[in-house]
Amino acid sequence: MRKQTNEKEPVKIEKFIQSVLALAGLQRGKDYTIRPHQLRINKNPLRGKLLEVLKEFYPEYNYYWETPKILRWF
Repeated sequence: MRKQTNEKEPVKIEKFIQSVLALAGLQRGKDYTIRPHQLRINKNPLRGKLLEVLKEFYPEYNYYWETPKILRWF
């Protein structure tokens, strides 16, 4: 039998970030690394736009830049 998926299940924020960065052409390990509640991203013009997208799709989280390369959320 085929397992029916519930399309209303929320996508984890880490998976969402990975997909957005992959669509932008960034490579995991080279351009960015992601861990639970943390993203380390090299200097890229996409960084500011990523934060806007995250705030739009995941408003329940609070975001802050710990360093110019590390974005954290809680």
